[in-house]
Amino acid sequence: MVAVPSAASPLSATDRRDGPVEALARAESAAQVREQILCYPGAVRIPAAGIELYIVRDFLPLDVCATLIALIDADRVPSPVVADDPRPAYRTSETCYLYAGPDAVTAVETRLDALTGLKPRYGEALQGQRYAVGQEFKPHHDFFDTGQLYWQDQVAVGGQRTWSAMTFLNEPVAGGGPISRRRT
Repeated sequence: MVAVPSAASPLSATDRRDGPVEALARAESAAQVREQILCYPGAVRIPAAGIELYIVRDFLPLDVCATLIALIDADRVPSPVVADDPRPAYRTSETCYLYAGPDAVTAVETRLDALTGLKPRYGEALQGQRYAVGQEFKPHHDFFDTGQLYWQDQVAVGGQRTWSAMTFLNEPVAGGGPISRRRT
């Protein structure tokens, strides 16, 4: 869900705030999404400090996963981020934008719409990530920093992010676990 600036809270070309009207709309939407997710078959809330986290096992059929993997492998590029530096060193994966059209993309979008209850117009294009051995995306936030230059561009296309959904399309043979660090 993204909030669109309303007439009650107009944003000028130089205004880079995320206003109270937009924040209130996100809070109201969050309650609806939360209720919708909890009614989705198999959805479980995972206890976690500082984050609202849900899991739905077997969210996509294996044939849809295989088709998505093929689409991702065919059109992936170095992963950008929405930031003033779109290719930072802390993200080394590859990304494929999965735009509407292919049946597998429609299947994911339809399931995400049913899971969240959000209207499709509030979603961003799906993204598929590929991580090779040694690649990573270090801890980060998934919201837009309103103090950054890119924020005004985000206001124009929908505003702040409020929900992120991730679907794992395959299970790695090994790896993918947390990295332990030792102090010396």
